[in-house]
Amino acid sequence: MRQKLYDYLAQRPGGATSRELLGLLFSSGLATNHLPSSPPEFGDRFLHSALGADPHFFHDPATERWHVTTHAALHQDLAAATFVVVDLETTGLKPGPAAITEIAAIQVANGRFAAEFHTLVNPGRKVPAAITQLTGITDDMLRDHPRIDVVFPQLHAFLGSSVIVAHNADFDLNFLNFDAHRLFSAPLLNPALCTLKLAKRLLSSLRSRSLDSVAAHLGVSCLNRHRALGDARTTAEIFLIMLDQLAAHSVTTVGQLLDFQHAARDGRRFEFFVPRPVLSHIPD
Repeated sequence: MRQKLYDYLAQRPGGATSRELLGLLFSSGLATNHLPSSPPEFGDRFLHSALGADPHFFHDPATERWHVTTHAALHQDLAAATFVVVDLETTGLKPGPAAITEIAAIQVANGRFAAEFHTLVNPGRKVPAAITQLTGITDDMLRDHPRIDVVFPQLHAFLGSSVIVAHNADFDLNFLNFDAHRLFSAPLLNPALCTLKLAKRLLSSLRSRSLDSVAAHLGVSCLNRHRALGDARTTAEIFLIMLDQLAAHSVTTVGQLLDFQHAARDGRRFEFFVPRPVLSHIPD
């Protein structure tokens, strides 16, 4: 139900009335003359009960209209926005056959680190030797840690309605959305930024936009590489530097930044002729 309402509202920056949303849920179409015959206050109570505690929706009492918080976030100044930088370690490249072994999330607000979320995750399967060699994460390290079913709701609460930031964000979001669908029957609804894509715009002279290359170019230390917390901190430092660079490109709001990351150096949006999930696994 929430996904249906979110998809409807996401296409309507001006929002929608309670009656429209109830019509979407309870009628064969959007015609309101098919609504159940009940007092208007019943519908209002129903929607407030269903959506009021969800950080992805808000009700404007001045206009009596419902909105998704993404629309409000798009107009927010970058200096006032809250971001959460995320990094994952996993047992492989594809969610389902592979699973998350470590999660780190760093909240960035007012130009500084504000809070951290970090945990190892028992993936319920063996960690391949190649992954252990890369990350140092072993089966013994994960055995007594919680499964993702326990961890994900905690991460979901930490994210709230913040803008998610990651380096090669498609990889992290693929894993997070796999578990979001499995646990909540819906993907994460947060706006998402990718520092790799931003590096293509802001650091166009770099031949490689890997985390190591971008960090070295910007003078950011890479400590505890290939561990979630170390990589998240490095990505957060890079992102803070990028935020400072965006003023020269007249990017001052979240919405402008989301659009900026998808544009080429000449300002036009990229056109993809290969599916994005395929592109996300092509090395730099």
